[in-house]
Amino acid sequence: MMPYCEAVINETMRLYPPAPTVMRYADRDVKLGKKYAIHVLKTILIHCIRDYEIIAEPNENLEFKVDIALRTISGHLIQVKRRQ
Repeated sequence: MMPYCEAVINETMRLYPPAPTVMRYADRDVKLGKKYAIHVLKTILIHCIRDYEIIAEPNENLEFKVDIALRTISGHLIQVKRRQ
């Protein structure tokens, strides 16, 4: 229904995965609720774009550290302002 929104989510998850490594042993295949998660992310993204203005400075030297989640070394790189 919203192919561009889903494409943005998929590309963002590919470039900046929330959990870059998985430390577990899989002894069997597990089917996960990806479709539901994509629908939730679409809803959140639409509300954020509708209600807020997101301002980012271009930064070509973006560096990350691997922790439980992928984090930027230099801190937050965006500003979020409520739309008027």
